[in-house]
Amino acid sequence: MKLINLFAIVSLSAAVIGCGGGCGGLFQGVCSENQAPIATGQIKLTANGNSIDVSWADASDDSTAAAALEYQVVYSTVDNISTIDSAIANGTVSTNWTKNINNAIISNLNWGFKYYVSVLVKDASAALSIYPVADKILEAQQQVLTNGGDLVCPTGTVMNGFGGRKGQIIDQLYLQCGSASIPVGSNSVMGPGMGGFGGSVFTSFFCPDGSSVKRIRGTYGHPWYPVDLTEFQVICSDNNATQSYEAYSETGSVAFEFSCAAGQKAIGFKALPSSASGSYAGSIIDIICK
Repeated sequence: MKLINLFAIVSLSAAVIGCGGGCGGLFQGVCSENQAPIATGQIKLTANGNSIDVSWADASDDSTAAAALEYQVVYSTVDNISTIDSAIANGTVSTNWTKNINNAIISNLNWGFKYYVSVLVKDASAALSIYPVADKILEAQQQVLTNGGDLVCPTGTVMNGFGGRKGQIIDQLYLQCGSASIPVGSNSVMGPGMGGFGGSVFTSFFCPDGSSVKRIRGTYGHPWYPVDLTEFQVICSDNNATQSYEAYSETGSVAFEFSCAAGQKAIGFKALPSSASGSYAGSIIDIICK
């Protein structure tokens, strides 16, 4: 009859169970469960052009050296990354798992949007923690006005409305630009514009959420300003149109209308220079689609 070495069984069992498999009963005190890293402090966000600089305090862990902890930076334009599971499911990865860092840069962002940022940390056993989510609005650039030319929404956005000023004719017209994936009026940014600062501001128009501009039309040809806009309309992808923007009841003598091809979205338009050295919005000669 062979004798069983109880100490060998205990040692082997403890090794098999490890420190993440539960250590109660017979194995109490032989091993201890691995704890997730401790994510200390708040995330700091600093806008830098069309990028956001991200920094945070080093995490600590009971079993992994600080220099061996790994970090991942994720962001979203929606407040949906505040937990580990939601950050993994919904966050866009800016910096993938990297050891021993406490700062990163999220680049190529869009002006005027609010960004939510979080940082995940894991130890050598892949136990995860998350820092409290932080948010930052990337303030829109100062409005750029041109005297005609190509007016195009920023990269990653589409035309989903417009704004401007009007007097006797349209003094100023600028693009409203929303996310190319799901345009939303409340998260739109002011795109480039043309004209001057005469007349008075008219209420900006936005396509219904989720839709964008697919067709533009209007008139030009006022007797005093032959190549300047007198009316402007957009047709959205859900077939909703705007009101006409014009002053008094003076319409132009020349009508225009341009549409995007099936499957494309408008990102801007081409315009002629104003007949008054940039004081008004020049006539539109084509739509720019993508």
